[in-house]
Amino acid sequence: MSTGRLDGRHTVAKTILVVEDDPDTLRLVAYSLEQQGYQVLTARDGQAAVDAFNWTQPDLVLLDMMLPKKSGHDVLGWIKGNRTTANVPVVGLSALVAEADVKLAADRGIDAYLRKPFRIEELLQTVERFLGE
Repeated sequence: MSTGRLDGRHTVAKTILVVEDDPDTLRLVAYSLEQQGYQVLTARDGQAAVDAFNWTQPDLVLLDMMLPKKSGHDVLGWIKGNRTTANVPVVGLSALVAEADVKLAADRGIDAYLRKPFRIEELLQTVERFLGE
């Protein structure tokens, strides 16, 4: 599958899994990424995020840390603790800004951490840092 990127390059679409329980944030992030030519998968809870890895392995995960069913920290630990998924970059998106929360995410292998509220430009720059060509 190929897609046109806004910068005019044609490339195979990179897949991003967006895990976010807030529907407005989920729609905004998914739309913004799709406009940049990314294929977007979504999950509204931690268990759905883990399930998504059973049928596809995304190129990047944007992971809310406060989720129903399975916390973002648990999902992060599962991704980074699994030999077949450990190399997938994970960017935390969270209102959890206490140093202990950030340290726990770092200890579990988070690749980047954006504090809510974040600017879409900041999110897209972070995604590009990991998936840019």
